[in-house]
Amino acid sequence: MRKGLAWLLIVAGCGGSPVLSGLPRPNKTAAAGVALGAAAAATAIDPQGGQRMKEAGKPPEGEKRPIEVKETIPPDLLDKMDKADGNDADDDRRP
Repeated sequence: MRKGLAWLLIVAGCGGSPVLSGLPRPNKTAAAGVALGAAAAATAIDPQGGQRMKEAGKPPEGEKRPIEVKETIPPDLLDKMDKADGNDADDDRRP
């Protein structure tokens, strides 16, 4: 039955304006209100449903592959940073 109704809507929709010209135009504000009401009802019935749908679409969390790093920090730069931080070693003011 649903397939038949869907085909009827597709055929009527593809016919262009002569087929649908006699139908009254729906009020856009009322349509938005109906959509809002349906969303509110679905949320009231199952508040966590949207979160489950998001989690179902995520890939499974397994072991992550290691990333090959092609850039390195020169050791002398690390030594400079250690010396600069050495002066403030007593103050642990890291962000």
